[in-house]
Formats: sequence, structure tokens, C-alpha cells
Amino acid sequence: MEKFNFTRMTRRSFIKATGLAGAALGTIAATGLQLVDSKRVHAANLTDASFTPQTPLEDSTTIEQFAQPLPLLSVAGGPIQTIVAGASQIGISMEEFRARMLPDSFAPASGGNYDGTWVWGYLSAGTDKGPTRETYTGPVLVATRGKPTEFKFTNNLGTTDSTQIQAYTYSIDQSLHWANPNGVPRYVEYDTPDPKFIGNPAHYSGPIPAAVHLHGAEDPAAIDGGPESWFVSDGSKVGKAFYSKDGNSAKNYCIYRYPNVQEAAPLWFHDHTLGATRLNVYCGLAGAYALIDPNLSLPPGLNATGLRGGALGPNPSDDTLVPLVIQDRKFDTDGQLYFTGGPDDPDNPSPTPDHLYWSPEFFGNTIAVNGKVWPYLEVKAQRYRFFLINGSNARTYRLTFQDTAATVNSAHPVIWQIGTDQGYLDKPVRLTELMVMPGERAEFIIDFAGLSDGTKLVLNNLGPDSPFGGDLNDQAVPSTTGRVMQFVVVSGASLVDTSFDPSVAGASIRSKKDAIVRLVDPAAGTLAKGVVADLTRSLVLVEIAKYEPDGVNLDGKFFAGGPAEVLVNNSKWMGLRPSDSDPNEMMRPPLIPVNGGVADGVGNWLTELPKEGDTEIWEIVNTTMDAHPIHTHLAQFQLMNRQSFYLGDGAPDGYQAVYNGSFPGSEFIPAYGPPLSYGPSTASGNKYGGNPDVSPFLDGDVLPPKPNEAGWKDTVLALPGYVTRFVVRWAATDLGIKNNSNAASLRYDFIPNDAIPGRSGAIYDYVWHCHIVDHEDNEMMRPDAVVPDPRTPLAARKFKMGIDY
Repeated sequence: MEKFNFTRMTRRSFIKATGLAGAALGTIAATGLQLVDSKRVHAANLTDASFTPQTPLEDSTTIEQFAQPLPLLSVAGGPIQTIVAGASQIGISMEEFRARMLPDSFAPASGGNYDGTWVWGYLSAGTDKGPTRETYTGPVLVATRGKPTEFKFTNNLGTTDSTQIQAYTYSIDQSLHWANPNGVPRYVEYDTPDPKFIGNPAHYSGPIPAAVHLHGAEDPAAIDGGPESWFVSDGSKVGKAFYSKDGNSAKNYCIYRYPNVQEAAPLWFHDHTLGATRLNVYCGLAGAYALIDPNLSLPPGLNATGLRGGALGPNPSDDTLVPLVIQDRKFDTDGQLYFTGGPDDPDNPSPTPDHLYWSPEFFGNTIAVNGKVWPYLEVKAQRYRFFLINGSNARTYRLTFQDTAATVNSAHPVIWQIGTDQGYLDKPVRLTELMVMPGERAEFIIDFAGLSDGTKLVLNNLGPDSPFGGDLNDQAVPSTTGRVMQFVVVSGASLVDTSFDPSVAGASIRSKKDAIVRLVDPAAGTLAKGVVADLTRSLVLVEIAKYEPDGVNLDGKFFAGGPAEVLVNNSKWMGLRPSDSDPNEMMRPPLIPVNGGVADGVGNWLTELPKEGDTEIWEIVNTTMDAHPIHTHLAQFQLMNRQSFYLGDGAPDGYQAVYNGSFPGSEFIPAYGPPLSYGPSTASGNKYGGNPDVSPFLDGDVLPPKPNEAGWKDTVLALPGYVTRFVVRWAATDLGIKNNSNAASLRYDFIPNDAIPGRSGAIYDYVWHCHIVDHEDNEMMRPDAVVPDPRTPLAARKFKMGIDY
């Protein structure tokens, strides 16, 4: 029968397959778990007959658009729970309930009236779930800098037997490196000689695991809520990095006390369960976390929680910031969530038998904002402030009031961006289009002044219905995913608009004393004056594909081939690689650490080990076909520049040829890790990372960041065929530039990577990864740790594990 060939995915991979021939491209299971089940299976067992297949709603134009009002904050009279943090513990429960995502006019194929879509969501403890809630989005938590906030997050999601969401139960893929509470093998032997192994086709059965991550937070690793901090709904099992302030014994909750020490920023919290983030977030586990700083000197008319008086002003419905959590979704014909993937999916079937229920990226055919599909917002002819989160799995949005990329209508309002992922810009930036990748946030102001009663404006999306690769002509379907929401002007402003006007010449947001500490010169695309990098890391993104021109048939199940996984620095999550180049070896021991790997005591091998207080340049060398939103936990960074390079796609004078030739045997080895020694060398251009230097292959101009990127960020667009450089300083953002006199003070208020209680030599990790959650669920994520400054005694840390968090 046919068999797949290996290749590192490049632009030519779908034209001609090249690379290593072999059987299944495997992945690595957790230490101590059985990797391969000796039981042979037949293709008839690839799908579970106990599941009644959902019928996807292919024609989303049948859903009425702009028929539901946009859910607003409860302080503004809306249904999104708004919680202002104080001294008391805040209880948040993960629950399953029905939410009215679709309009009342939707007609389920099975008959009757639409009475809501089953979802998951974070709810304030004790909330009545009712028969149907208006939205699953939220809550929006408002915390104050300098005032720690304690949360108790409880997992009440039930089990795979109790949940009504088949998008979850059908799509869990146990061949991925995931939480795996039952410890099942990831691969099984197939009943024909080739392929010898396939992904475990069994669906997970048991209590649902969840983890809570505060995205963008400057907090200790123990409470970062990383992939291995999960805990199941019945409290019987927890991940190996689980932590709770009241002890690490297994339970169905965790208690986190966030220090809230960083600068004001639009953060958000979402699920981060290892190998299941894409599903848990898709089902609804996402909320916003507005960290405000009352001591920040903002201009008149701009409030920490909105415009004018904000949430505490006389007109909260007008003044309070408006959250916009944008997510694409797909439904079945009865209005329930549908998740693409699986061998029998009509639109997006599994590309390879390695992962039977994982697909490289999810793209829905509807756009939901704050939990409503294609909502509308009534506005007065005045200014409004918005807090946008791209909560989609993989979709990149290009938001604009223009009808097409080439047409600018002066009657359409513009977007004035005032903040990035990690806080305020120094000055507002005028945009006719705002691009946001998954995980990115933006704060902006829109002025509807001058528009008459009854004016209707559609916020359009010019981004693609596929992974963004930089082609601006690749756009969404204009009548469906090319639309986000509608704004309806209902009256003129009742009073003179006294809010902050970003269009005034010379308008600024931050005062001189509160200005961004510049690590880079954003105009020049270089390090800022006086900034010296302690080191540079050059890290390569690769996509591993399995491809044959005619695909592969496994007794009637067809697999067309395609991406099997995407890797950062050609390294899997655990930092282990096969002991030889036999692909089958990747599914079973012995395994050895990748070059430069250092054990974290819980089975992972770390390569990124920055020193507290150091300033580093990270070069992300993207050899894949797609753009990736690269996200770092704990540390914020500033984008320095982007620059194209000559990949070569197999040509002998390109970077690809040099990269491939640096591996043992002069051929690319999937998941081997970097080909060279991780430390600096002549071949690496004296950079860390273990990769041949990309500098000789740079062929484009240095492109400085766009003005709306010139602030502190935690998620950045890394374009294909480009080197994306950002500067990360492993200390608080508002501390001064490192020099000989202040180096010892550049530290965090806590030990970054605490020791795990009861485990000798084990530490809590952070992670860095691609924020396309389908990618991070399948190995495009690596743990890292910050080496604490030995000059800082424990007594100097304001927050200590077990006491303060």
C-alpha cells in the first residue's frame, strides 16, 4: 500500500515531496507513560460508532446577521459579568450551560425553536446558569496595580459522559502530547505492515481537565497556569506542575493570588491545558482582565476604565470601555458547536493517521463577538473606547470600516489605537486597518461624530479564511467571515464630547514621566541608545509534513497528507529527540535531550534559560509557509524589526540547504532539535539557539515596527520568510535601562521559577509558543525558566510562594 514521505514543509512541499522516507512521524509521550500499544487495530476502528455524527452547517448565510445586540459589561447594563477586585477572594467557576449565540430566527434542523448553544464559561461562583444565558464571554475582571488579587478557580465541567458538547468529546486527540489523565498510549500498531503505527483512535473518557492562564501577566511560574497545571473536574488527578496556594494535593480547584505588580495592561485569561487548549477555549473558556493603575497620569477625558468617568462616571453605558472578544465558530444544523477534524470530516479531515482528530488550524464560517454571532452595537455620534481580544484559534483579522482593501471612504470612521498587548502607547496611532493575530490585544478609540441617525457601519474583516501568510489579496468571504459586527448610530451626542480626542495634533497618552522605557528605537528598528544586549538567540520555526501525491488509503479512510506538527527550534515540548534518525524510533525510548537541554526535574529539557535582569535579542527565523503569533509568558518585549531572508526551498545557495546540511548525515531530521551546539559558535554567528547563522541569507531591508506595534507586547506576528527580531528584558518593564549601577535592581518581585514542593530538583516552568492554539496543542511550545539573580536574597522578594501566593 502507499506510504507517506517525510519533509520539512516549505512552499514547494505540496508540489513535490522531498526528505526522509519512512513510516509514521511520531511524537513523544510523557516520561513514564506507555508510548505504543502492542494491540493491532483495523481501520474500521478509526471512528467510534457510539458517536452520532454532527451535520455541519455549511451555508452560514442562513444565519441572520446583525440581529442581536452586542453583550456589554454589567456595569454598563449588559450581561457580561464585571468584577472589580478587592481584598476578598474571588470565586470563579468553570461551568457548562446554554448561551444564546445565534438569533431567535435560527431554525434547528431537528425541529422546534432554538433555545441556545451548549458552551463552557467562567462564571462568578454561585451564578445561576438559568435555562439559557445571553453570553458565555467573561467575566471582565478589573484589578489594580499594586493590589494583589486572590482567585479560587473551580473546575465544574463534569465528564465526557455528562457534557453536551460533542465538539469536545469527539475531537480530543489522545495521540497528541496532552494532559492524558488516564495515561493511555499515544500510538497503536496498525494491522498492516505500513504504516506500522497510527495515532490512538480511542476517544477520551473521564473527568474533563482544565488549566487557567492569565495571559500577559508578570507572575511567578507556579501560578502562571501553564500547560501542565491542569486539574480534572472530580479532583482525582492533576498535572505535574499543578499548584494551589492551599497545597498541591489533587483537587478540582486551584487558588492563585496574582501580585498585579506590572504596568497597566489589557490582559486576558483562558484555558491552557496541555494538548487540549484549542478545544477548551473553543467551548468558551476565555475572559478579560483589565489591570489598571490609578497613579498613571492619563490625559483629561481618558479614564483607566474607559473615557471621561469610565465605569465610575455618570454615564457608564457611554463612558465605560467596550470589550470585543472576537472568535470564529462553526455550528451544526441544530445550532450546536461543531469543531472540524477527524477522518470523516467533510471539509477539514485529518491530514495524516498520526493524529486522527487533530487538524492544523480551525477556521469557522461565522464570526462571534462577545459570544454573539454577528451582533450590532447602538452608538451615539461620539467617541467610544474598545478593548479587543483576538480569541480565535487560528484566524488573523484585518479590521476596517473600508469595503475593500483599496477603497477608503472618508465617511467611514478610523481606528485610533491607544494601547497594545502590554499597555498604553506613548501616542495614539491612526489606522484605517487593524491587524490582530490570535492572542493579540488592542485598545482603541472610534469617533462616530458627524454620522447621522440611522447610519449603519459594518466592521469588516479583510483577513483570510486560511492561515495568514502575508498575502493581502487572500481575503475572507465578504458576505460571512468578511463581516464582524455592525454599528448603528441612534442619536447625536447629548452633550459636548469631553472625552480624550486622539485626533488632536500632538495628542499624547503617556506623560513624560510615565513614557515607555525604550529598549528599541522604533523609528530606526535598532536597539535604543544605551541599550546593550547580553546575548542574541536565533530560533528557527519548522513545519513537519507527511505527503504523497496520491495520499494514503487505510481500508477506506483517505488521508491526503499535510502538516503533522509545527515546531519551535525543531524541538518538541519535552526537549527530547530520537536516539537515531529512524522515524519509528520517535515513538518509543530510548530518547535523549536535544542539544543544550537542561532537565527541569519533571521530565522536560529546557534550552531557553535567560538570566534575570538580562536583555536579549530574539530572532525568530520562520521557514514555514504561514505567519505565527509568537507569545512569551512572564516577560514582555519590544519589536525591533523584521527582515526577509532567502530560504531557497531546496536550492543549494539558500538557507534551507545550509540548515538541512547542518544535521548529522547532512539531512534534516524532524524533531531532532537544533542541528548545532546550542551555545554560540562561529557557525551560528555567535548566537545562541544551535542554528546556522541566517545573516548571510538576508535579502531585504530592515523593516522597523509599525507605529501601533511600538509598545510593550507579549505576542508578535512572525511572517514566513522573515526574521522577526524582538528585545526582551527579563525584569519589570518600567525599570530603567540596564547599566553597571542598576544591574542588581533589575529583578522581579518574586522568584521566577520556584521549586516544586516535595520534588527534589524540580521547578515550575514558563513557556513560549505559537498562539495558534491548534499549533501549540501539537508541540509548537517549549518550556523555559528564568535563572534568578543570585545577588537578590529571598528577603528582598516582596512575594513568596505559600505565603503571598
